[in-house]
Amino acid sequence: MRTKTIFSWIKFIKDKNFGLLLLYLMFCYLLINLLFSIGYHYLCGFNQEMTFFDCFYFSHVTSFTLGYGDLYPVTILGKILVILHMISTSILFAVLIAVLTTKIFHPEDTIIFSKNIFYDKTNHKMGFRLLNVHTEPLINPDIRIHYLDHCVGNVIANITTLKVPDQLIGFLGRHDYTCVIDVDHDFITNLENATAFNNNELNKIKSRFRVDIAIAGKNGIQEVVQIKRYYTKDFKEGKRFQAIQYNESDRKTRVNYLKFGNFKEDFEHVID
Repeated sequence: MRTKTIFSWIKFIKDKNFGLLLLYLMFCYLLINLLFSIGYHYLCGFNQEMTFFDCFYFSHVTSFTLGYGDLYPVTILGKILVILHMISTSILFAVLIAVLTTKIFHPEDTIIFSKNIFYDKTNHKMGFRLLNVHTEPLINPDIRIHYLDHCVGNVIANITTLKVPDQLIGFLGRHDYTCVIDVDHDFITNLENATAFNNNELNKIKSRFRVDIAIAGKNGIQEVVQIKRYYTKDFKEGKRFQAIQYNESDRKTRVNYLKFGNFKEDFEHVID
């Protein structure tokens, strides 16, 4: 549970705009200083008469532990507030460093997986779609795929690794790419049994069947590691994805798929 919480915070930070995160932290910093300024103004005694702006100024000096010495509290309550103020802003600065570190070493996802994954039970194939939205291509990415067998309750699910052809993707540029791999009869059986079980409204629990896909590589000097999980509801029976038409100008810049009228629909659409 603790690990899940940590990764949830990392995902939250990754998904937020960098400028917006700084704005949030700046607001928290000003709010802390404002609250302590009110406390200094109404509760504490100082070495000289203080206006509210003087208290606000003293709050900023205290938050950075500068200690100019021109203003200082002379009462016990004032000194306690100063201690609490320094502790509060020290924690805030530690959070700021953690957020900046997370944004640097855990950048936003640059590989988009299709929400749907198709399977062809006649030819024993399975396929999913990728889109690289980074300006740099992903060179020779490593792809690992495994699935959990259909089971419920306290039964331990077997994990089966699917064989991925060597160099399935040699170069993942700015356009979409469909990965198609072979699956065996056991995979199709597990998928169909899990789908039938999950679609039964009388069953209050869900099957543990799922497919985990991990892709790792480099965009220039940046390490890229992303994981996608597919459940029974994400599988669509078919043989391929809808083709996407790109303009020639799109090859010169990073793909902004939102500007294509039917891109989202075509990216996910499975056809026979």
